[in-house]
Amino acid sequence: MTKKYHLVNTVIVWGMFFYGLFSLLMTWENLPDTIGVHFSPSGSFDVFSTKLYAFYPHIVSLVTLVINTVFAHLAGRLKIGLSVTQKGAELIIAALILLIDIINTCVCLTFSVIWNNCVICRYPLNTLYPLILLLFLFGSILAFIIGAIVISIKFRKPKNKKQNNLSKRR
Repeated sequence: MTKKYHLVNTVIVWGMFFYGLFSLLMTWENLPDTIGVHFSPSGSFDVFSTKLYAFYPHIVSLVTLVINTVFAHLAGRLKIGLSVTQKGAELIIAALILLIDIINTCVCLTFSVIWNNCVICRYPLNTLYPLILLLFLFGSILAFIIGAIVISIKFRKPKNKKQNNLSKRR
């Protein structure tokens, strides 16, 4: 189940990346030579630059996607150093891969879709979107940490009887 979900999420996130890149390339000729590339706290453009900077969101998305795709691949082979059962280790690794997928989705949605569309269409960013995504991202990280702690407690390996007898004698 986890592998299928991860594969579907990976396809969707890379699809968002290529959608943003393709939409930028399709509108490249219509972009003015100077475009807005940064948003003020109110959501309007406050920094302008050449239209080559329109590729910046895609570079950020690409670097994040590549790094997180490699991390997710390596996380599947991760041996955690906690004293938990096999089931507990599998749950923690599945939660880690889910967190990586959430980070990928938030970054790609922010840069390749929302920011890219604001630059292409030349309209200000609604400051509520990044705030919601940021809260969701931090909430996901917090949920992962709490979940890992709960899993490590619930699926703790029982101590050996020899260790219990030695500790009782002392």
